[in-house]
Amino acid sequence: MLLLYGTIIAYESRKITVPVLNDSKNVGLSIYNIVVFSAIGIPVTIVIQNDVNAAFAIESALIIVNTTATMLLVFVPKFVLLKQGEVQISVALQGQSGMSGLGSTATATQNVDRNVIQILRKELKEAKDREENLQKENDQLKKKPEEKF
Repeated sequence: MLLLYGTIIAYESRKITVPVLNDSKNVGLSIYNIVVFSAIGIPVTIVIQNDVNAAFAIESALIIVNTTATMLLVFVPKFVLLKQGEVQISVALQGQSGMSGLGSTATATQNVDRNVIQILRKELKEAKDREENLQKENDQLKKKPEEKF
């Protein structure tokens, strides 16, 4: 029942564009591994159920391998993104004027997404452009002689 629910959740979350949150492929692979290991493990343990020690060893090995594979499939891509994010955070912070020292203090624990940095840079540029346009308009209004109504 939980595998079916996990499959539904993975299918619904497949179109998430934020890389940190998009786990649908990895969750799908994990579910696939669980199904394959169960399809192999259940018949094998039924066949050798008379030998308790061998059945216990095979069940334990399948559980450990399956759990480890699932954890690796889910968490290794996150650590890879985190490591890439650390490099890009320090590069992004060093690129800003007057903030060259901040790049060395940025750590992976901040977990800032590249897309968020790009969006913030775009918004900052738009705000600077608006400020510049307002400043020009203000200068033009100051130059204009006062009109009497």
